[in-house]
Amino acid sequence: AANAPSSQSAGLGVSAVSSYRDALRSASVSLPAYRGLGAVYLALAGLEPGKAGEHFGAAKDAFDAAQKISAATPDDAHAKDLEQLGISYISLAGARRPVDQLEQERLIDAAIRVLVKSTSLSPTYDRQMLLGKAYEQAGRSEEAEAVYRRAMASGQSADHETATLSLARLLERAGKAQEALSVLQKASASGLEAASVGY
Repeated sequence: AANAPSSQSAGLGVSAVSSYRDALRSASVSLPAYRGLGAVYLALAGLEPGKAGEHFGAAKDAFDAAQKISAATPDDAHAKDLEQLGISYISLAGARRPVDQLEQERLIDAAIRVLVKSTSLSPTYDRQMLLGKAYEQAGRSEEAEAVYRRAMASGQSADHETATLSLARLLERAGKAQEALSVLQKASASGLEAASVGY
C-alpha cells in the first residue's frame, strides 16, 4: 500500500498523456498540448524511475515540438520552451544507463545549444544556472564560470546563493582556491547569509 499514491499518480499521468495526445489533433491547441505533455512526462520520470529514460526522451520530443511551434514568436514563452527542452536533454543524459559517453556528450551539447538560445531570448537567473550546469557537465569550465558570474550580477535572484556556490566550487576544482574564497567572502560581505556559504 506504500506504493499506492505513487502508482495512482503514475496512472493519472498516463491518463493525462492520453488526453494531451488527443488534444494534439487540433492545431489550435497543439502548443499548450505539447507543453503539457512534456511536463507530464517529466513528472512521470520521477514517479517511475525504471522508465525515467523513456519518459525524459518523450518529454524532450514534446518540448522540441513546442519550441518549433513557438519559434514563430521569439519571446519569453519560446525561451521557456527552449529551457524545458534543455532540462529534458540534461535529464535524459543523466538517466541513460549504462552510460554511453558519446550519447551523453551529444545530449549535453544539445542542451547547451538550446539553453544558449533560451538565455539569449530571455536571460533569467534560472536559465543561466541551467546553462552553467550544462557547460560544467561538458567540461567547459571557462564558459560555466562566465555564465555563473552573469547570473550573480543579474540582480534577478535575491540571494544568488546557487550561483555563488556553483562558481566557488568550480573555481576550487580548477585549483583557484584563493579566488573561490574571495567569491565567498564578497558574497558574505554583501549580506548573503546562507548557511551553506561559509569559509
